[in-house]
Amino acid sequence: MRGGLDSLDAVRTIATIAGSQRPKRARRVARFVRPPFLREGDSVGLVAISSKTDSARMKHYLAAVDTVRSWGLRVRLAAHLFDRSGGWFASADSVRAQELQQMLENPHLRAVLFFRGGYGAVRVLDRIDLGAVLRDPKWLVGFSDLTTVHYALHKAGIESIHGTMPSNFRTGPAERDTSALWLREALFGRVGGYVSAPHPFNRPGEAQGRLSGGNLSVVSAMNGMPEDNDFSEPTILLIEDVGESIHHIDRMLRTLLRSGRLERIAGLVVGDFTHIRGEKQWGSSVYELISEYAGTLDIPVLFGFPAGHGRLNAALYMGREVRLTVSEEGGELRFL
Repeated sequence: MRGGLDSLDAVRTIATIAGSQRPKRARRVARFVRPPFLREGDSVGLVAISSKTDSARMKHYLAAVDTVRSWGLRVRLAAHLFDRSGGWFASADSVRAQELQQMLENPHLRAVLFFRGGYGAVRVLDRIDLGAVLRDPKWLVGFSDLTTVHYALHKAGIESIHGTMPSNFRTGPAERDTSALWLREALFGRVGGYVSAPHPFNRPGEAQGRLSGGNLSVVSAMNGMPEDNDFSEPTILLIEDVGESIHHIDRMLRTLLRSGRLERIAGLVVGDFTHIRGEKQWGSSVYELISEYAGTLDIPVLFGFPAGHGRLNAALYMGREVRLTVSEEGGELRFL
């Protein structure tokens, strides 16, 4: 372990070589832009383009901001970050898009952390010029609804970080936030991969490809959009979800299968599927359902990976080429 991360039987990080700020790129991802890793004293922006924040949690939110500062970073908050004037959203689509664009174009910011998920990121896509990130690369960080942004960055050829967000930080005095620590390590370039424990639904094998995916509901909704990924190049697909009915999960997996996308992936990483409804009526668990689909694919499949809305949420470099290895001893996801 590095950086004081929790020692967990289920999963552990693979640390990069000490002092290695720019790992060697694999050949197939040479055209992808990799933003510079952060250093102490760098500035980061916090912005919300999805659901609005909860006024009852302001103490928690401010503590989360202080957590980011404790990493040795300067923090700039979007002007309307904690507004609640936009109905479901913090503010109007145009305002949220403008605040994100300003951060993308700010030469002093080295990363942009999305404050929370929910819904709304897709509504600002058409108003954002990601060319600013190509001209001045910086890390964009988030998960869940922000899968939309990861897809857009993937299409533009820019790496990003799928990881926890400040609204999800554990800020209690007795709480240790491993997910936030993983995010810190990833931002500073100190995560080389993850090793996970054996799982009864794992399917052994080894594959290499570019890491893509995220929240399954968003992955499914991206079907046909300009930012969609058809997995025509070697891809390791990550999926996770929360609060869905199991028949909705089946519908989304069936869509990926019938569209030809699922059978084109080189490997599958199954994250957390939490608070799934209807499993009793369906007659099986959501993981059994996913295993049925995985059984039709001749690829390595890793279950039990800590990504998504569970207690642990690993920080992952999306768009990076990875090697997925699954065996009786468990699984390894290594960044190349």
